[in-house]
Amino acid sequence: MKHRAFPLVLLLATTAIALAQPSQPPPKRFPTEKITAEQLETYKSEIQAIPDIECREIGAHQRQCTSNAQFTIWIFTLPGHPAHPAVTQAVMLVQRDAQGARVGINRSGYYAGNSAAFDTWMKDFRVVDQKQVAQWESTLQPK
Repeated sequence: MKHRAFPLVLLLATTAIALAQPSQPPPKRFPTEKITAEQLETYKSEIQAIPDIECREIGAHQRQCTSNAQFTIWIFTLPGHPAHPAVTQAVMLVQRDAQGARVGINRSGYYAGNSAAFDTWMKDFRVVDQKQVAQWESTLQPK
C-alpha cells in the first residue's frame, strides 16, 4: 500500500522540532474505534472546518487532510476501499530530554465498516509510522 502522507509530515517535522514545545497525544474523539457512519461524517465535517486544513485525494480510495498548525494528518477512506468508511489520524509528537528532541507518531482511527479490513489498514500504517520515525531519528542524530 502506498502512503504519501509522510513526505509532508517530514517537512513539518523539521519545523516542528525547531519550534514545538513538548507535545502530548490529543484526546480521543470517540471512546471506541467502532462508530456509526453518522459519527464519521460529523467528524469529517469537523476536520474539513479546521482553518488551515488542506485535503486531497491520494489514490487507493483515500483522501488526506493535513493541518500544519496541528502537525496532524487525517486519512479518510473513500468508496471502494476495503475499510470504508473509516478514518485514521496521525499526530507528530515531539518530546525533549537531555539528549535532545525525540519524535514519534500518535495514530488513532475509527471505522463504521468492516473491523478486519480496518485492522489491516491500521496495521499497514504502523509499518509506515515505524519507518518514518526511524527516518526522523536518523536526521536528528548529531553528525
